[in-house]
Amino acid sequence: MSPVPPRRRAGQLGRLLAAVALGLGLGVTPAAYAAPADSYEPMRDVQETGQQGLLSLTSSVHPMQIPWLEPGDTFSWQIGLHLSDQPVADGNLEFIPIGGLLQPNTGYRLTAKRCESQWTGQSGTDAELECAAEARTLLADALLEAGPTARIPLGDVAASASPYILFTLTRPDESAVSGPFTFALGFTVMGDEAARDSSLPDTGFSGPLALTAGAVLVGAGVLTRLVRRKAGNP
Repeated sequence: MSPVPPRRRAGQLGRLLAAVALGLGLGVTPAAYAAPADSYEPMRDVQETGQQGLLSLTSSVHPMQIPWLEPGDTFSWQIGLHLSDQPVADGNLEFIPIGGLLQPNTGYRLTAKRCESQWTGQSGTDAELECAAEARTLLADALLEAGPTARIPLGDVAASASPYILFTLTRPDESAVSGPFTFALGFTVMGDEAARDSSLPDTGFSGPLALTAGAVLVGAGVLTRLVRRKAGNP
């Protein structure tokens, strides 16, 4: 997956205002939530890890607890983006190999789709969630492998209608995972500096800076435990 240059709108210069982290681990099955497949699942606030700012996140699974995926399995979850303090900002999704992936090809693939409202259905293994309107594909079966950060334009993120990004992690039938790996999914928005709350402390940065609002982390240690538990699996 090759990096995509960020799209910057003229006059929209932001400062680093907030950071939110969402942990994800493979190997432990999340608690089941019994609900009709066409209902809206509960979304959980993602705790901020930095200065409060313009963008906050909610997640259908938090903290992330991903079960072991057998060949052919998928796991889906959604993240909501919630903008405040200004009506609209320009967003990006980033795929970040934290510290570099520990193996060139993990065998996993990732798809991301944007819906202008919350997806219906329930997150989980082999889940099927639906968008009330037409969904837009941001990533299509992107291979999780070593490489530079890739930035994918999200388009406008509006305060009046929060978009929701559905992520689907897939282990293909032919996949053979041999070791741990680490990556992150980040969200950034480029806002108008004139809309910035003057009461927030200056970070010391200058020029156009993206607001890092969230990350999904796959920890190598968690995956190592997964590999040991499933040593006899393909």
